[in-house]
Amino acid sequence: MDESSLTGENTPVHKTSAALALSLPVQLQLQARTTTNTNCALPLTEQRNIVFMGTLVCSGRGRALVVAVGKQTEIGKISCELAEIEERKSPLQIKIDELGQKLATYSSLFIALIALLGWMLGKPFLETVTVAVSLAVAAIPEGLPICVTVTLALGVLRMARRNAIVKKLPVVESLGCTTVVASDKTGTLTKNQMTARSVYSLAFPQHKFGFTGVGYVPAGGKLIRDEGIGKHVEILPTSIEYTALNPILGVGAICNNASYSASGVDSVEGRSGPALSGQPTELALLVAAMKAGIDDPRPLYHRLQEVPFTSDRKRMEVKARPVGGSHTCFAFTIASDLQKSKMGGSSSDHYLYFVKGMPEAVVGECKTFTESDGSAAILNDFDRQRALSHARMMASDGLRVLAMAYGTSLDALTFAGLIGMEDPPREGVAEAVHSLREGGVTTIMVTGDSKETAFAVARRCGILGDAGKDISDMEYGATCALSGAEVDGIPARNLPDSIGGVRIFYRVSPRHKLSLVRALQQHGEIVAMTGDGVNDATALKAADIGIAMGKSGTDVAKEAADVVLTDDDFSTITQAISEGKGIFFNIRNFLAFQLSTSFAALAIESIATAIGLPSPLNAMQILWINIIMDGPPAQSLGVEPVDPRILKAKPRKPNENIVTKALLRRAVTSAILIVFLTLKVFDNELDDGRVTKRDTTMTFMTFVNCDLFNAYACRSSNRCFYEMNILDNVSFVWAILGSVIGQLAVIYFPPLQKVFQTEALRMKDLLYIIILSSTVLMLDTIRKKFFSFFFSDTLAPASDKKQDDQMTFDQTDDLLLTEMNSYHSKERSRNIRSRMGSSVVIT
Repeated sequence: MDESSLTGENTPVHKTSAALALSLPVQLQLQARTTTNTNCALPLTEQRNIVFMGTLVCSGRGRALVVAVGKQTEIGKISCELAEIEERKSPLQIKIDELGQKLATYSSLFIALIALLGWMLGKPFLETVTVAVSLAVAAIPEGLPICVTVTLALGVLRMARRNAIVKKLPVVESLGCTTVVASDKTGTLTKNQMTARSVYSLAFPQHKFGFTGVGYVPAGGKLIRDEGIGKHVEILPTSIEYTALNPILGVGAICNNASYSASGVDSVEGRSGPALSGQPTELALLVAAMKAGIDDPRPLYHRLQEVPFTSDRKRMEVKARPVGGSHTCFAFTIASDLQKSKMGGSSSDHYLYFVKGMPEAVVGECKTFTESDGSAAILNDFDRQRALSHARMMASDGLRVLAMAYGTSLDALTFAGLIGMEDPPREGVAEAVHSLREGGVTTIMVTGDSKETAFAVARRCGILGDAGKDISDMEYGATCALSGAEVDGIPARNLPDSIGGVRIFYRVSPRHKLSLVRALQQHGEIVAMTGDGVNDATALKAADIGIAMGKSGTDVAKEAADVVLTDDDFSTITQAISEGKGIFFNIRNFLAFQLSTSFAALAIESIATAIGLPSPLNAMQILWINIIMDGPPAQSLGVEPVDPRILKAKPRKPNENIVTKALLRRAVTSAILIVFLTLKVFDNELDDGRVTKRDTTMTFMTFVNCDLFNAYACRSSNRCFYEMNILDNVSFVWAILGSVIGQLAVIYFPPLQKVFQTEALRMKDLLYIIILSSTVLMLDTIRKKFFSFFFSDTLAPASDKKQDDQMTFDQTDDLLLTEMNSYHSKERSRNIRSRMGSSVVIT
């Protein structure tokens, strides 16, 4: 049975009707006696006498008794858990809600005070109310929801062009807060397509042979000899090694029941491309033969007998003879001719036995092995031990090893060689994990597969580093791997603290994945969960960001996820996280601009009212400022290209305020300068103490020009205006041009002059206002060049994270000793010992 979509096990599982013994840790045995908790049952991967709904039959036949239907099935349980999971608000949604409430409250109180003060000072009531309402509209950044929505929507479009379909807008920004990526192994980190990786022949024991290419597509793959240091040589039919390697691949292709067609429709996935059926290991053997230039030899043979693989015999045997009388491999021909000569030339059947299976079950039955010229040489005990030792070495690298043999009799087989296969990591996964680590994001693996396979893939992907050693029990008590059974043995209240530093969770069930996601969230992490199977659905929905594979993912996983990767490329996640970081900082730049505009408008009216001056701006002009500043210039700040330093900065904390102290300082200082310049112009024009159209027009034009220069300065929180390329953000250029044209129309177009109570200004007036307003850029340069520590948001690089967050387990013993002697390590050791003291001791 292929249970990969439910358990994550990437190899078919043999089912039996025999009863299974219940073997559990002591504490779980006690729970099983006193409760009916289903969590005490055997893990799904160990339930060898149960066939699960939704899994696939790879080979064999049988009858099953239905013991559960509907909600009682494993898929039914997952469905019930999905319905119970509540969706969490994204960090941005929470902070935007809080900001909106604060701005509304503070602005309302401040505007009410201005209106009350104006009325007490004897201003006309209607004028006071009109200005107050206008200020209320201008002070509250109602453009914020529009800017956030547009910015997120554009982020969704950019992600779609990068093969990531985002189903919910806030998820794009939430990715920028991600601190942990919890990834399923099978089908996510790996392709869920077994691939032949290594070949071994006793004829060339010192050479390393392998294959290029990944998955079930032979195109581009080839048989190679590894020369070390990233170099390799292709093995061609004319190479001297080919004669010895050919029978290994030939046996794997003949002793095979898989079906592979280069064109058609995949019977499992339903997509166009290679039509596949059969066990993954046998498909891998067929593809390996094709990479070596060997066409499927089975049509050229007549199968006389087959003994299928069983868990007891651990090997498969096929007896076949060539249809045309000639074998497809020179070594097979030699073996057949040798048998014919022994029988005095009386046999014309030319049949051979082809055997594949576990090395310990095949090598012991062999009497000879294939030499470099295809002939058979005596297989002595030293050669047997050498072959079995190499098989164990290949298995320690996470490969599934099969031995190949052939011969005229099962009692006198010729050992052809070994083939090692694996479900390989997807291309670019290791680079993506490295990029995530550089950005301050920890990657952990959550899989239903075995510990050995999980460790091998984790090292290949860079999750554990290249230490090449089992570090499950480090000197100071930390562990990098936990099984599902060990997770069950940790009390729920201790789980968030107990999994700190763990990078691999193996033999886990869907409920374990859900528990781990919730434990990480309780620990303050923002979790992005990736997966493709039914067993990942609950964790995908419970995570802050659920990411499903689009090609290989099940419909259940894609429905539960927030993001679907259409190309199944894990590296797309790094791009999505960078996109999220950039969106948040662009929203901050927008807020810096909006708040400085609002503060300036409120301050101008407050000061004028307090000192008894007439209102510098009328109600229509205040509303126009609000429209033009909340409109294109502000919105275009949301699509500003992101500073590379932001992309490499560590993830922001979810509880970090969207409006920081540095942002407020920038907004307040910009507002002070705008207020000073605007009131300075207003005071200069107010010679006779009576407000004329020219006075308000000059004041109005000064305020708008200061704001336009301020918008340019707000494009970046740390780069000066002359360091920014104006063409980097074309939208901003068009927005400024549109605003300038609109402002000139208000000043010079007669119908609009009547509406806004303005009059035409002379050219020297415009030049004076432009020169005066440009001092906003001078202020911004002084802030960023000389007082950046006070006015710029600090970007902490990911390398500044704590040492234990960055641990990759390939450090030297000296570094570990230094860490042990430090104060923080002592504290961590005491915490771990205290946690383990209240947990079950796992042996």
